[in-house]
Amino acid sequence: MTMIHVEFEGHAGTIGQSHYGVDVKGKWASHTGYRHHFWGVECFKDDRFDINRTEDKIKLIEFAEAEYNNNKKAPFLVGRHDCELWSYLDIDKNKGVTIRLPSWHESIITVCLESYGFTLSDKINDYWTLPADQSQDIETVRSLLKPLLAKGSRLTDEHDLAAAVDKQAQQAGYLPRQLLSEGFSQASLF
Repeated sequence: MTMIHVEFEGHAGTIGQSHYGVDVKGKWASHTGYRHHFWGVECFKDDRFDINRTEDKIKLIEFAEAEYNNNKKAPFLVGRHDCELWSYLDIDKNKGVTIRLPSWHESIITVCLESYGFTLSDKINDYWTLPADQSQDIETVRSLLKPLLAKGSRLTDEHDLAAAVDKQAQQAGYLPRQLLSEGFSQASLF
């Protein structure tokens, strides 16, 4: 399969023709970094599509750019089905608060989450849970994770996202990178 390297606003990826359609790869392609589109996608209805023809190559690049522009609007946190571009934040069966990360995330955001008490609860699907023993309601967690839930945060640098989560924690009265179960920080006595 021939792939074309594309880059949009500094975010690299590839797009190419496969036997049954078009493959798009890159962080902006989906929460897994890969998305397949079967033939029949609007710009590829012609059976004579050939990636080696300039006009067809241009169609692929335009298609990739449309995918990028659509997916960059997504929040960093992932829903149950990423094509819906919404986040998953829910109470699990053990009364813990569960979120889902994109599978291509770097360890920066997981270190941040672990410092507040989150643990990896499903390695395959990248679900992270704040256990019920951390004594936090879903609205507190939603407030803390506001930067990760924000529309358009999908491609934000993880250092910036982690710093924004720490800032949210401080604004809520917690110390940055402190287990939420340890409670609010005390005002200075001095």
